[in-house]
Amino acid sequence: MLTKLYDFNLGSVTESSLWRSTDYGTTYEKLNEKVGVKTILSYLYVSPNNKRKIMLLTDPEVENSLLISTDEGATYQKYRLGFYVLSLLFHPEQEDWILAYSHDQKLYSSVEFGRRWQLVHERVAPNRFYWSKMGLDKEPGLIHLETTISDTQALYITCKLQNCTEANKGKPFPGYIDPNSLVVQDEYVFVQVSTGGRPIYYVSSRRDLFTPMKLPKYTLPKDLHVISTDENRVVAAVQEWNQNDTFNLYVSEAGGVYYTLALENVMSSMGPEGNVMIDLYEAPSTDLRGNSIHCILPYCSLHLQLHVSANPYTSGNIASKESAPGIIVASGSIGAELTSNNVSIFITSDAGNTWRQIFDEEFSILYLDQGGALVAIQHTPLPIRHLWLSFDEGRVWNKYSFTSSPLFVDGVLGEPGEETLIMTIFGHVSHRSEWQLVKIDFRSIFNRRCTEADYQTWHLHNQGDPCLMG
Repeated sequence: MLTKLYDFNLGSVTESSLWRSTDYGTTYEKLNEKVGVKTILSYLYVSPNNKRKIMLLTDPEVENSLLISTDEGATYQKYRLGFYVLSLLFHPEQEDWILAYSHDQKLYSSVEFGRRWQLVHERVAPNRFYWSKMGLDKEPGLIHLETTISDTQALYITCKLQNCTEANKGKPFPGYIDPNSLVVQDEYVFVQVSTGGRPIYYVSSRRDLFTPMKLPKYTLPKDLHVISTDENRVVAAVQEWNQNDTFNLYVSEAGGVYYTLALENVMSSMGPEGNVMIDLYEAPSTDLRGNSIHCILPYCSLHLQLHVSANPYTSGNIASKESAPGIIVASGSIGAELTSNNVSIFITSDAGNTWRQIFDEEFSILYLDQGGALVAIQHTPLPIRHLWLSFDEGRVWNKYSFTSSPLFVDGVLGEPGEETLIMTIFGHVSHRSEWQLVKIDFRSIFNRRCTEADYQTWHLHNQGDPCLMG
């Protein structure tokens, strides 16, 4: 855990501390002497392929270095950097391969987990560089990147990780593209070219030739964003000429060329670098069904809110996990239309086919033991001391006290994978107090092993009939 002391008078971080726990947060060891007592740390990264490997970046205003650990943060080695790192991109399979983007638009690569760096290319657009994908690209060390030519022109090029010379560069798209338009995602590559003030969107499937994306005849797009490329098809958010703050969602066939309208007037917020923020959850939409929800209004439906949480340590308005198939928890309202008033929490155990209301106020829901236990913590600006726990997919909830003094909850931490039964709540007792961490261990509650009678065969049904569409 990395903590920082921010001096509001100076407008900068003046002190940092590094903490390590090997017992799920019961005790912590302070590691400042191991990284340098006067060292100010700015970022902490854990390798996505090997959690034993950790990288720390120092504050470049004080010292431009990085520290590397290969034993889960017990010891560190320091290495000087010749450039200021703005962002890092770890390779999805090779644990020692990293791309680093600098403050002066240069891209560097390392194949030794940051111990040595090599310049890849200059004038690279921010966040427009991508690793090759196994099985699609010819070489595992290939990099896709967008390089800036001018304010209105850019190039899409590919080159080798360790040898990005003019002789080794590839140019998959013939000609210039619009700046900040390259997207490489799964088996698809997208670029945009403007002619006469009108954008033309191109797609390449499985690294084949680029083809203009074909929307329905009367669609007049002024903006397009790729939202999803799962399941061998593309979901695109298109803002048409008569829309200002809403988008229409279009779905393609496997090649990503031909599109049909899927959903109109989707609200969206704008993310970093001008990206459109739309949450897409692959569960069927639903009308009101189920004995637990009663509605007497005409045209009455359940409307789910898909707002992205501003706090990365809370679950947001909808929560689903791959490790808990079929279970989705979402906030929403019942009525004729979507509203931000009278928000309640709903749960489905059959992937969105039927829903049950579980709370009449907003809560964060956390998954433990692959959905075997659900923990609910109330969304409130007031201090709290209770949480709710369910072992039957939200049908029965039991209330527990987790602290003697009420706590302003800032967030909840759990080990990735949702298999653990240990979680940590962090917050503060008052607005002027230091952070408090509360470790909660649910292992003692699970006092028996599952038997055959605890399992049931799960079938997805649509109003009583078996689902025909998979």
